[in-house]
Order: sequence, then C-alpha cells, then structure tokens
Amino acid sequence: MHYGNNEYSLSGRDLQEVKAEIEDAVEAGRPLWLRVNYGEGTYRAADIFITAATPIALLPGDPTEPESP
Repeated sequence: MHYGNNEYSLSGRDLQEVKAEIEDAVEAGRPLWLRVNYGEGTYRAADIFITAATPIALLPGDPTEPESP
C-alpha cells in the first residue's frame, strides 16, 4: 500500500476485503482508520487515516493473486 509517499503493508488480510472496507466508509461519508504495518518485515503498527479525498494505491502482495477492476 502506498500512502503519503510511504509504503505500508497489510498481512493476513484479503485485498478485496480491504477494498470493501474502504469503499464502505467512503460511501457512508465517514473517515476510516486502517491499521497497517509501516514498511516491510518487522511489524511496526501504524494507523492511516482514509477519507474520500485520500489517494492510496493497493497492490497485491502475491503476484499470482488475480486482479480485479
């Protein structure tokens, strides 16, 4: 995940599940705090604040995971 010129990762979460969580919050007009790992490797918890105006990019961790529109 790219957010604010930094890289974060999510482990143990399905990409479609994360997208749905973000979409639900945006459609409801409410912000979302999303718990992520700062960087890769050693776990360093970080909470990122997502709103309808937040530009983020979600990338699958497994390159064999099918892409969705």
